Amino acid sequence: QGFPPFSPPPRSRPLVVSGASFEQRVVELVNQARQEQGLPPLRQAGELDAAAAYHSRDMAVDDYFDHDSYNRVNGQLVFDRHWYERIGSYYSGWTSLGENIAAGYTTPESVMAGWMGSDAHRRNILSTAFREIGVGYYAGGSWGHYWTQDFGARRGVYPLIINGEAYSTTSRVVQLYIYGEDWATQMRFSDDGTTWTDWEPFTAQKTWTLPVGDGEKQVWVQISDGSTTYTNYDSIVLEEAVPVLSVTPSSLTFLTEVGMTTTLPLTHQVQVENVGGATLDWQAWVNTPWLHATPLSGTQGDRITLWVTTSGGLTAISGVYSASLTITSTTLGVENSPQTISVTLKVADQLERVYLPVTLRNYTPPTP
Repeated sequence: QGFPPFSPPPRSRPLVVSGASFEQRVVELVNQARQEQGLPPLRQAGELDAAAAYHSRDMAVDDYFDHDSYNRVNGQLVFDRHWYERIGSYYSGWTSLGENIAAGYTTPESVMAGWMGSDAHRRNILSTAFREIGVGYYAGGSWGHYWTQDFGARRGVYPLIINGEAYSTTSRVVQLYIYGEDWATQMRFSDDGTTWTDWEPFTAQKTWTLPVGDGEKQVWVQISDGSTTYTNYDSIVLEEAVPVLSVTPSSLTFLTEVGMTTTLPLTHQVQVENVGGATLDWQAWVNTPWLHATPLSGTQGDRITLWVTTSGGLTAISGVYSASLTITSTTLGVENSPQTISVTLKVADQLERVYLPVTLRNYTPPTP
């Protein structure tokens, strides 16, 4: 197969169609193992992903199993290059490299168990010499499944890692790990690499809140010792359950008659709920002076009480009057917001009254 003639794009993670890939899952398992040992996480680097992906495919297609790269020529294996030369061709400026390979394992969990059960492979996974990782998986070949882990660190590259390099999160609040503890004195952050927070003292760990709205989110960091500044970023997919505003009922009616100062009923109640996820704040208002409501704002669920003031000649003549109560969320990204409740006041010349007879019955308890 030879040496690949292209340079890998500088992606922070492999491109997948939906959800996390096998490669991504291996990265997550590596960082879980490192966390259990009190070690910092590794960031997934696109350059190392490409080097590992090439090697896994090359081993399967040319039918060999070795760290070094070979070509099959006329049925014979011909040495191509050493493993560190292959990785270095993708991953320039490296200061340390490592590699694990495996074949035959069918899942990320099983191959990780195999590597962690081997002292040499375990040392690579838990090494403090590395800051970045790439993973390649290929299905095919005589062993059916080929796996490569490539590890590295580069001069001037101080990664930022979100949530242990997890593929996705359901919470906007995430945990960051920032390399650079050995020299940086200050740091600042951004959601887009353009608008930055103020500089603050460097710490390796920080809590950060992602912007509202599902999809891929980025967190950027700049770290500095006062004279030299390095920039890096990481990304994660936010799959937060979206708040959904629900208001019931959708319409209300008050009844009264000419000259009356009260209504039937005296009050109505409207139920405001969040039937989705996360949290929503809401506010409400009415569009006419004779309709009143309380409370006019809240968080999550609550009941709004409505009543009518019939003063000012409102009930002097019969008629039908319309008003509305509008509830809207003040939280961004809420579905079904705003919602409007139609309110009707019917003023009749005379309300029909129905009187029911009262029946009294004598009751004698049984004799014990």
